[in-house]
Amino acid sequence: MNELTICFIRHGWTEYNHKGIFCSEIDPPLSVYGVRDLANLCKEFPYDPVDKVYCSPLLRCQMTAAIAYPSQTPTIIPDLKEMVFGEYDGRLAQEVHQEPYYQQKDQLGDAFRMPDGESFAEVAARMSAAMHSIIEDAATHQLQHIAVVSHSIAISSFLKASLDAPLTKEQLFLPNGMGHLVKLNTSNLPLQKGYLHYISPVPLGCKRPDMAQSPYMKHN
Repeated sequence: MNELTICFIRHGWTEYNHKGIFCSEIDPPLSVYGVRDLANLCKEFPYDPVDKVYCSPLLRCQMTAAIAYPSQTPTIIPDLKEMVFGEYDGRLAQEVHQEPYYQQKDQLGDAFRMPDGESFAEVAARMSAAMHSIIEDAATHQLQHIAVVSHSIAISSFLKASLDAPLTKEQLFLPNGMGHLVKLNTSNLPLQKGYLHYISPVPLGCKRPDMAQSPYMKHN
């Protein structure tokens, strides 16, 4: 069996994340705290070595890849970028949560579209196309372990659409600098729906913050 493991990692903390500000096409670096926090995390709970790293073009992801995998030169994949938030980009999440349009999000589910931005379904489709190309590249070069450094909604939307068994929102939640480990059989190309099998959160052994602690959650 030709098994491939994929380690998905969300980028480390930026100043926008600290403040709970929507950030997609805005391109901030990791904050001073974000660099230190990620370096300490990788020192105490290092990510397993991989054969290749694929990365979003945004600076926060490239900085994360350099800290998590200092011996690797990432391959930049444009479609690994975050969901396009449109009019919400650069705005406080707590303000956006109060808007009547945004309050339709749970009801509309994957069809919900950010104003002048993407829907969750479009993000999942974009990420799926990017991941299919990445998996084909890994299979062609007979790679066994790869890492994908991307963004919270991009990763969770893709996993929601691709796993063989569903995870809850809480299980899909990605703290900054942390990720999910999955596997698949590359003998089954072209890929079918539900082709990914979930292994575990990563890095192994570290305590993960609860989703309710995120600056992007509603705090009444």
